[in-house]
Amino acid sequence: MKRITFILLTALLISQTMAQGQILDIVGPLTQTAFGCLAEDGYQFAIVRAYSLDNGGSIDPNAIQTIMNSQNANIYTQTYMVICRNNDAASQVNTVISTLGSLYTYTWIKVQPNTVAGC
Repeated sequence: MKRITFILLTALLISQTMAQGQILDIVGPLTQTAFGCLAEDGYQFAIVRAYSLDNGGSIDPNAIQTIMNSQNANIYTQTYMVICRNNDAASQVNTVISTLGSLYTYTWIKVQPNTVAGC
């Protein structure tokens, strides 16, 4: 029941945010100045890639700075990761949690075919 409640509350948060502004899906580096411009244009919510299929599954090297830049521009920020199916999923999630520390609120898991060699 707690899990269903969490999912519903999260969906409500996203739907309210979508109704009030626009959402960004960020892959790669983005400066605080760029986020500031986006915030002025109505963007209020960013989902930053924290873990990718690169190198057989790894932390996105731009994630930490991009998250900080987004937060410093007062954009509500969450993260997402793509699981490499050839590696242990739990260890990949733990890597994201330990690397990002207090920078993240939620991390979404993006489900997609693994088309990268090594994953």
